[in-house]
Amino acid sequence: MCPHIASAIQEIKKTTTFVTWSERSRPFSAYLSLEMNKGVQYWVASAVTLSALFIPDRATLASTAASPNRGVSLEAVASGNGRFVAVGPSGAVAISSNGGEFWTLLRGDQAADFHAIAFGSNTFVAVGKCGLIDTSSDGFSWNVRSSGTSRNLLSVAYGAGRFVAVGAGGTICLSSDGVQWKIAKSSSGHLLAALAYGHGMFVAVGEHGTILTSADGVKWRAQQSPASSYYYAIAYGNGRFVAAGDTIATSTDGITWRNQPSVAGGSVTALSYGCGQFVAAAPRQVLTSIDGLSWKTRASFKGVFEGVGCCDDRLVAVGWRRDQCLVLLSQDGLAWREPVIEQAVFQARR
Repeated sequence: MCPHIASAIQEIKKTTTFVTWSERSRPFSAYLSLEMNKGVQYWVASAVTLSALFIPDRATLASTAASPNRGVSLEAVASGNGRFVAVGPSGAVAISSNGGEFWTLLRGDQAADFHAIAFGSNTFVAVGKCGLIDTSSDGFSWNVRSSGTSRNLLSVAYGAGRFVAVGAGGTICLSSDGVQWKIAKSSSGHLLAALAYGHGMFVAVGEHGTILTSADGVKWRAQQSPASSYYYAIAYGNGRFVAAGDTIATSTDGITWRNQPSVAGGSVTALSYGCGQFVAAAPRQVLTSIDGLSWKTRASFKGVFEGVGCCDDRLVAVGWRRDQCLVLLSQDGLAWREPVIEQAVFQARR
């Protein structure tokens, strides 16, 4: 095997095994610019972890500094295959395979604006602007899929053996494998901002208090909403659905809904259930609730949180602060902290 070279800021490191590296006097990250005609494995070494980056065919890996994250924001996060994967505008993808302690930030196709991500059937599915759908098994190597729509897709969920994505104009797309997609007939023309699966059904929510339900993702029925407000997020856990945005509504069956007190500090932008609790993202704060009725602020930061997720015993909130991406990590929902983020860039060559 030919030696693999990793170029550091002040030194060069070389290994043929990726197991034994020469001693270094200080932590470093790998920086190099490398063009490839065929897919290869490129490894980033740091003081925290050694992470594999799969650079697809006809790709260019470009050099960046550690943790600048300039112009990067994250909008959603999902977990699967023992890792977190977060996505955002301009092809931003952040991956952590060690419980959220260390993140590798990738910058892929600058035209790919991701809004949401879900995991199911050993596959990550990210959706976004103009009908964008990409799939990946590891978060590093992505494949573009045809959604059958040019409308923005704002949320995606997995349940009942299939993926369902929703978005502008009541658009609903579904797929059994994440590869082949078809359009489902929607019972609403209103924008659908969020989607969740639980209690044997999909529930989609959106503008004007829209609430739609479906057992299979194919046939949808509109439900009566307790308010005409905008629902930005929805999650299922502890035996109930919680839809949130300008107001909060709950339901134990997805059919009958009740208004609940709103959270202090602004609209809820994202919801998730994990580690025995609901986690909500709102402007400059992260909140938790055991039952979805009573909420407590757990973290306040100068930034905007767009997505939340859970993997095993770890909770993650993602978003942006000024012109940089923001990630928060918690093991109990009470104490939150910022993990390490390092950046690598690869760009597809047309």
